[in-house]
Amino acid sequence: MKALHPLLVAAALVLAAPSAMAVSTFYLNDNTDPGACTQDGANANAAGNQYTCSMQGSSADELAVRAYANTGSGAKFAAARVGDYGGGFGVTSGTESHGSSPEHGMDNNVNIEGLLLNFDASFALTSLQAGWWNTDSDVTLLAWTGLGDPTAALTGATTATLSGSGWSRGGGYPNIEPNVTNVNAGLISSSYWLVTAYNSTFGGGQGWTAGNDYVKLKMVSGNFTCVHSNDPGCNNNQAPQPTSLALVGAALLGTYGLRRRRRDA
Repeated sequence: MKALHPLLVAAALVLAAPSAMAVSTFYLNDNTDPGACTQDGANANAAGNQYTCSMQGSSADELAVRAYANTGSGAKFAAARVGDYGGGFGVTSGTESHGSSPEHGMDNNVNIEGLLLNFDASFALTSLQAGWWNTDSDVTLLAWTGLGDPTAALTGATTATLSGSGWSRGGGYPNIEPNVTNVNAGLISSSYWLVTAYNSTFGGGQGWTAGNDYVKLKMVSGNFTCVHSNDPGCNNNQAPQPTSLALVGAALLGTYGLRRRRRDA
């Protein structure tokens, strides 16, 4: 049996490599699509609690979810409570009751509430879905693109100063229920994302109103773009992109073809 040329073998391995842009989907304990999220022991069922989640088809914890609201001194953001409900994750803050509807959803009535999504590597968030809503379900999406500690920057900011503290607008999206809503057309990638009830400071569309959005977040999905790196720009350990792999494979095939032509000449 004739042995394959090493360049052909290398090209085949490169072109067969799994895509670094495979879609990763996380279900946040919705009744119809149960996720794999568990509450950590620290601050359980209180402000500052955290849930860790694994994506669909995986057993590894790759997402941590915490809640924040602008209830701190000077209307700065402070830790709130993530609520695990039948329609997904909601938020309670200030004097809101954990079991009171619709305040147990992530809302913008009095305070702006949000869910901080911390992925274990840089992630290009591409879609959201609500599992429950009341009155309206408009949301604002922010990505951490600054330097330093994103949670410290968040708790040191108000709704008006978020963009100057390292948080960048990822878009405003109306009515994210009940269908999947595509987000982040610019494919910003970051390990930290903040999904809030509609924040008018970052603008919205015609007819958007603040103060009446109540949402439970059911699902988030997107693409892990870097491996073991929390840097917003993925400066370290960047995973090869599919186009790069294709180019490398094509180059190896081209080199093999050129050598063969020269040998046959």
